[in-house]
Amino acid sequence: MREAGKELFEYLTSLAEFTDVMQTRLFPLVSDGDTDFPFAIYGLRVFPQTKDSDSYEITLSVYFKPNEYDECAGFCDLMKPLLENKYEWTDSSVDVSEEDYSFIGTINLKTQ
Repeated sequence: MREAGKELFEYLTSLAEFTDVMQTRLFPLVSDGDTDFPFAIYGLRVFPQTKDSDSYEITLSVYFKPNEYDECAGFCDLMKPLLENKYEWTDSSVDVSEEDYSFIGTINLKTQ
């Protein structure tokens, strides 16, 4: 699982389209409470596929300031073809945080 997370981190941070928006604000599972917007977090869930390899479900969540719905949705749209080059795209959505009204784009992927 650690290797899959490292591979995801390296892939995302190698994409100019990702770093132009997020810079290096990409974290496993949680970010610091004082992290500047926008930022992203990711989580992995492992599924044994064969005795020699595993498959992973990946959730990438991108956080944008309140009033930045268009930026959040647009970023998810921008990432889709780039992520489909390496992963199987499952779905995506945009929701709002009831805590601070920021927008959260969620992208679900699977390893191929």
